[in-house]
Amino acid sequence: MELNKLKTFAQNARNTLFKQIKANFDQAKQPDGFLNRSNPKAFEKLSEDIASADNEEDVISKIAYFWFNRFCALRFMDVNGYTSSKVVSSNSDESSIPEILTEAKSGYFNDEIVSEKIKAKVKNIINEIELTSNPDADIYRLLLIAECNYWNKKMPIQNICYHLIYSLQRVFCRASEMQ
Repeated sequence: MELNKLKTFAQNARNTLFKQIKANFDQAKQPDGFLNRSNPKAFEKLSEDIASADNEEDVISKIAYFWFNRFCALRFMDVNGYTSSKVVSSNSDESSIPEILTEAKSGYFNDEIVSEKIKAKVKNIINEIELTSNPDADIYRLLLIAECNYWNKKMPIQNICYHLIYSLQRVFCRASEMQ
């Protein structure tokens, strides 16, 4: 098993997440910013993390690692059939659009995962009742958060990541034993 490609991918993905989070960080930490308006609990947690950290780069890194681990766990779950619709994977080799986005745009939602409020918001974006600068990204964000919230209730994401990391360690150990 070629581990260097996996290491490079992981580093590049974390760096990309870090840059994207950093680009929105200054606005998110403002008391009158979008985060406090849309999710006061998350804003409060972010403020606490900033106050207790040595510097803001540490907070940004923590957030980037958190989301990197979530994406890895969701990909693992997609591949192994744990998700009803693929969350970060497409349903065909010809497309790179996640299956949950494709399904939502065609009107299908998993009622156990997506609330009526989120469905209504997604439908409003699709039907251009609610205009956004990037409809697909906004719809995917809503669906991704709904999916993460669902799995967090079933099994806190830290447990998913623990099991994923444990499984990957076993695979890497076996691969290195074969060399």
